[in-house]
Amino acid sequence: MTKTELEHIAAIFRGLADPGRLALMLLLEGGEKNVSELVSLSNEKVVNVSSRLRELYHAKLVNRRREGRHIYYTLADLHITHIIHNAREHGMECKTEEMP
Repeated sequence: MTKTELEHIAAIFRGLADPGRLALMLLLEGGEKNVSELVSLSNEKVVNVSSRLRELYHAKLVNRRREGRHIYYTLADLHITHIIHNAREHGMECKTEEMP
């Protein structure tokens, strides 16, 4: 694996390294949504959602398009949600193994 590939992978994990950003990714798993919809669904402030979306966009984890005054977001691809779900499953396995 090249250094460039490793840097790209690290950027993906940095983009996902926040519970709020992870939650937005899972909301987008259901399809395209605008910022207002994401604010409503996440019960977060507009400024927080916008900031998280900007970070996800710069990490190339989401795509965006403008329609009038609204910006709509979609997942860049479904590979990322597979990573999120696999991480959850791994966490659940680790939690189960730790229990006596």
